[in-house]
Amino acid sequence: MILGYSVTDLVGFFAKGLDQVINVVIMFIFAIIFFGIMNDSGLFKPLVKRLILMTRGNVVIVCAMTALIGTIAQLDGAGAVTFLLSIPALLPLYKALNMNKYLLILLLALSAAIMNMVLGEVQWLV
Repeated sequence: MILGYSVTDLVGFFAKGLDQVINVVIMFIFAIIFFGIMNDSGLFKPLVKRLILMTRGNVVIVCAMTALIGTIAQLDGAGAVTFLLSIPALLPLYKALNMNKYLLILLLALSAAIMNMVLGEVQWLV
């Protein structure tokens, strides 16, 4: 309104922006529902037990594994895919080891950010 746009223009901007992100929003909603159902049914319990045995409950190894998974998942350059793959897979492990969930997000975001810098540099060199 301050910039001279009418309400009709603002509605058009809103609709155009919503059209660009609605597919990702729908994917997130169904992924959260899907992995929630899988988690409630106990699908991840054997995997979590196996991962705890492999890491011997060492949180440092789990953190390093989280950063590595985030780095590999970010190779395609899509942040949504990185978080949709990594968080549902690792969250039960973090809960079982009583680790802070913010640490999971921090490690994934940092590894994704580093990969974005690396992939951005490679893209500019080509």
